[in-house]
Amino acid sequence: MQPFLKDFAGWWKTAADDMDAMYAPLKNFDHDKASLLELREHLYDLQHVGRRLWEYHFVGMVSVFWGWVWFEEKCMELLGIDDKSAEFMKLVVGYDSKLFQVDKELWRLSKEALQLGLKDVFMNNAPADVVEKLKGRPRGDQWLALLNLFLQEHGWRMQHMHDFYSPTWIEDPAPAIAAIRSFFKDESGEWKLDAIRPKLAKEREEAISEVMKRIPEDQKEEFRDLLRLSQHAGTFSEEHTYWCEMAGYAVVRYGFMGIGRRFVRAGVIDRADDIFFLTPDEIDLAILVPDRFDLRYLVEPRKEARNKRTYESIVPVLTTRASTAEASALDVLPSQDAVGIKVLGFEVPSVNPALKADMYGLFGAPGVVEGTARVVNRNEDLDKLVPGEIMVSAKISSSWSPVFALLGGAVTDRSGSLGHTGCLCREYGIPAVVNTVNEKREFVSAAALIKTGQRIRVDGTNHVVYILDK
Repeated sequence: MQPFLKDFAGWWKTAADDMDAMYAPLKNFDHDKASLLELREHLYDLQHVGRRLWEYHFVGMVSVFWGWVWFEEKCMELLGIDDKSAEFMKLVVGYDSKLFQVDKELWRLSKEALQLGLKDVFMNNAPADVVEKLKGRPRGDQWLALLNLFLQEHGWRMQHMHDFYSPTWIEDPAPAIAAIRSFFKDESGEWKLDAIRPKLAKEREEAISEVMKRIPEDQKEEFRDLLRLSQHAGTFSEEHTYWCEMAGYAVVRYGFMGIGRRFVRAGVIDRADDIFFLTPDEIDLAILVPDRFDLRYLVEPRKEARNKRTYESIVPVLTTRASTAEASALDVLPSQDAVGIKVLGFEVPSVNPALKADMYGLFGAPGVVEGTARVVNRNEDLDKLVPGEIMVSAKISSSWSPVFALLGGAVTDRSGSLGHTGCLCREYGIPAVVNTVNEKREFVSAAALIKTGQRIRVDGTNHVVYILDK
């Protein structure tokens, strides 16, 4: 842990630079002109990149999130606070990230479209149709040139996290258009984080100054090291997805799609994206003599199984304990598995019946908000959000970050204090509750219990949710 305690930022910059360097030649590989032997070497390169990006993902995640758990223990020992406390969270917010920088570029594209008089094209057409509607218009082509510049740098991004099968923004810019369109709904005319971040940073420095007065002199150095590492946790939670799950997956998808096209030409599979229903070893078996293979018999049953898979069919917990709460207390929390506890939400919230809430949860972000709920379970639902609404979801992706500028608050079924919901909401200064349970401490789905249009109250400070319209 010592290198990360002293200079996590330096390690992460080196890792990000290395990933950029690995991705560059893969983005420019010519799959159609490559020999079969070169195509095979490319397959090995893709597998190496996949392994390498996950190494950076988990080395960073485990070190910074375990540092957060260590820091939380130190805060409990010296200050009597943990990460369910607003005082704790003040120490670790007010930071920029690569993801927010890209979101700001999307916001700037919305301003360019507004100045060119193109708002009606965006608002009167589905995101999937906007690009075609803009083509051929003098100002439309001018704006599309700006969009293409953006996509060349940041379009290596997946629409769905952890899913090679979905197209990238370069292939289908509809998600980027939807994000840009969302900014038209915000009439403030400003990039909100530019106003919010200085305030959070000022409060952070004031909180640190006060806290350090309470730390014994002989423990100040260790406390500062742990605090510094923990301050990278929220940024890393969102930023690593830009290089790993977004850019990394997009580059690997591009490579396999190129191999898939060659397989289609040879009659191995029917569609280029059928390649994702084959393992690397199966691809390697056929790649040097593709005209000798027909792998449809492997692809079709796997594709059918995938199409039958639903969110509801995934078993959320496997345990022999009497309850999820017992499994958490006896198996998960003692392990100090920072990713499971702080990101995935294996920590079962405590319940204060005196609050008489409809749902209880973990601390996402402090504050209280009342407003109209908008249930969002798919990417397509994001486009329906209205400024000030409270987003309620089963889970969220950091690819949803552009719409957080619209939100009044958020509730997420499964997550932890370092999940995407909490990290994003804290930087936007909006209340959030995550990992919802009932009075019996049984996990419940806020996204199932709350309906779009209902008024709800989200009390992030006390980690509870009230349904006001019943």
